[in-house]
Amino acid sequence: MGLVRNLTIKKAIWLSSILIVTGLLVNTFVTHQSANRVQTGFYDMKEEVLPHTFRFINLKINIIQVHQWLTDVSATKAKKGFDNGFVEAEKYYKKAMTMVNFMIKVHRDYREPEMVAKLQQFKSNLEQYYLIGQRMAQTYIDKGADAGNIIMKELDPFSKKLQTIIDGIIQEHKDETFNSINESYADLEQLQFKSLTIALMLLLVLIGIFGYIFSVIGSISKVEFIMKKYGELDFREYCNIQGNNEISHISKNLNFMIDNIRDFLRSTLEVNKDILGQSKTLINSVNFVSTGSKEQNELVSKLSNNIDKIQHSMENERLSADDGMKDSLSTSQTLGMLSDGMGSIDNVISKNANAQTVLSGELELLNTKIKHVVDVLSKIGEIADQTNLLALNAAIEASRAGKFGQGFGVVSDEIKKLAEATDAIINEVDIEIKTFLDTIISLIYRMKINAKESDGITDIIADLNQHAQDANTKMVSRVYNSQKSFDNIRAIGEKNRSVISYSASISNLSVENSRKIEEIRKFAKQLNSKLQTQETELGKFKL
Repeated sequence: MGLVRNLTIKKAIWLSSILIVTGLLVNTFVTHQSANRVQTGFYDMKEEVLPHTFRFINLKINIIQVHQWLTDVSATKAKKGFDNGFVEAEKYYKKAMTMVNFMIKVHRDYREPEMVAKLQQFKSNLEQYYLIGQRMAQTYIDKGADAGNIIMKELDPFSKKLQTIIDGIIQEHKDETFNSINESYADLEQLQFKSLTIALMLLLVLIGIFGYIFSVIGSISKVEFIMKKYGELDFREYCNIQGNNEISHISKNLNFMIDNIRDFLRSTLEVNKDILGQSKTLINSVNFVSTGSKEQNELVSKLSNNIDKIQHSMENERLSADDGMKDSLSTSQTLGMLSDGMGSIDNVISKNANAQTVLSGELELLNTKIKHVVDVLSKIGEIADQTNLLALNAAIEASRAGKFGQGFGVVSDEIKKLAEATDAIINEVDIEIKTFLDTIISLIYRMKINAKESDGITDIIADLNQHAQDANTKMVSRVYNSQKSFDNIRAIGEKNRSVISYSASISNLSVENSRKIEEIRKFAKQLNSKLQTQETELGKFKL
């Protein structure tokens, strides 16, 4: 059984063909040899033994006729109406001599000297027999029975001698005929035995061939069953086919490919879970930054309101110097509130900048993970190419194996479908990931710019806070000095205008940050949705 498993389909076909052709050639050779022997035996009987036997029988009949006619003429003493005995005897004698001469010539051509010698002796005896027979008949006619009986005693030994010779020759030919028939019968029995033996050997060869074919078909059916499971995304079983033939090679290559696919799917699932966790963290960070941005907008709005109040107070002080003390005190309180508000804004902006820095780092980490996914997808593409190559090899082996390779065709189709499905998934995921990768890179760039702008705004607010504190101190210490208060009020007015300008910049930057953060939120949700879909699709694979 191990030898059959290690036998390739091509070698099995060649070996089977050689055995069958050899058996047919041996059967044809044996049949031809036996048929030639039988044909030769029957030919000898037809052309030599039987014709010669019949000729010798006819020769014996002719001699009997000679003897009969000479006896008749002797008995009737050649009376009128019975006087043709000598003519008839001579006629049969000539026939006998002609036949004897013919047989001598034939056996001389056959190179049978013993038979030629017997026939020559027979011819000599026949001549003497005929002469004595004629003399005996004439004596019976001329001298009577007593004289004829004396000569008959001379004729009887020749008659017996001729009878013995001719009977011996006829018996030899009969024996030769029987021997030839027995030899032909033995040759036919031997031919029958050899044909039956060769037929049994061919039958055993055919049984072995069909056994091998059924074994191959069983292996193909197993490969087809496993490929159907792979088509259903069930990779839990291996295609274990023992041996060293084409199907076992396909099985080993298929198992190697399945190991690569399993490793890839496990790695992809782990990376997908990691990226999904990063995506959720990103969404939480975006929500935190969004909340900080809203607080920043509220504080900026409060700051703008306070600045408006300060500006209004200063206008009132320019209009009414008498109320300078009161307004200065009010302005001092407002400046204190402004200082506190700017401190709060500075804290919020600092928190927002820190959150954006953390978010930028998480986006860069997410970018690294996605690049790793792209590398894994590249490996999947290589596996898909190997799968296509395996399908091509299976198709080639199917064409070589002929009708035995129909199962190979099914295997190659299943492998090709698996490769095409894998390639389609790779292309779809690759396009989505590359698009999202470009968006993340753009967002990282914008976040870094926003962080730098936030640092600049923080410096501006710190400067404004310092000026407000200085103005407040001067306002308190010089509240009773109107002229200097007016100068301070003018300086504060100038600063207020700067604060108003900076406040507008902060408000615009906050709006821009809010818009960018909302974009990040949308992309993060899209990424999370894509990853969940991918995790669902990968969950269909049974490992």
